[in-house]
Amino acid sequence: MRKKHIEKVTFSKLKEILYHTSYPNSDFYLDDSIAIINNGHYILNQVLHKGNPYEIEDGRIGLIKKGHATVIINLIEHQYAAGNLIYIGKGSIIQVQDASNDLEFVGIAIDWELLSFSFKGQVPYVFNGQLTDFIVHIDLAETEFVKSLIETALCLTKQDEYDKKTLYGLIAALFHYTDHLYSKAVGISRKRITHSQEIFNIFIQLINQHCRNERALAFYASKMCITQRYLGTIVKAVSGTTAKEWIDRAVTISAKVMLKHSDRQIRQISDNLNFSTSSFFCKFFKRMTGLTPQQYRCSDD
Repeated sequence: MRKKHIEKVTFSKLKEILYHTSYPNSDFYLDDSIAIINNGHYILNQVLHKGNPYEIEDGRIGLIKKGHATVIINLIEHQYAAGNLIYIGKGSIIQVQDASNDLEFVGIAIDWELLSFSFKGQVPYVFNGQLTDFIVHIDLAETEFVKSLIETALCLTKQDEYDKKTLYGLIAALFHYTDHLYSKAVGISRKRITHSQEIFNIFIQLINQHCRNERALAFYASKMCITQRYLGTIVKAVSGTTAKEWIDRAVTISAKVMLKHSDRQIRQISDNLNFSTSSFFCKFFKRMTGLTPQQYRCSDD
């Protein structure tokens, strides 16, 4: 049987579809970095066609208000129902298998670089790259609060010359609250965190705090009072990714944020990220992204 081609779900694709349909303008907001959707059943009919695989290029949180759906995320089948709070991370592959006619959901999608920017690099624990997706069943009061955050964010965007900092604050609040709900849920049934997992978690938190100034594994090992070799072994065993790759990813995200959301010169960004020369920074960025810093700044990505 022929494999289905994986399509990318981008903000530009959503714009192209939604702005040329009868989908009520009051039920969605879209720019180059954020999507807020009400009455999400329409998205399933117009964007995510049943049976087709799609790659998600952003972080998104959704709340099922009514109905049910069967969705495959990263090759694992999930049954969604009312009261489910859903997180799908960047790079995830999703495939809608079935959805009830009465399905209703609301959600927010945000560009990963802007999410990091909104949190000033201090992204909540469950969104730091360790989890690709999760589902949490929440009670009625929690459901109403999540729904109100999303609907308030959508309402704000309908104001003339709305304040973007307020919008970022509402989105940050949603992600913080989702982090709280997830942590509370897994804290009830999760087994005791292993020592290796604790080391990895601390390592990720330190990277989020210090990656703009420190890229050497020795720095993080020293902060944790363990050897570089031991830290590298633990990180690889727990995450399947080397410690250096985690550091390089975090540095790259920081560089992207500054390139897209500041007017700093390449040399200044290089200095801010503690590279010895701007040439070395440019080579690093090109190796990580395939683009030079200037090419990335001028791109639509």
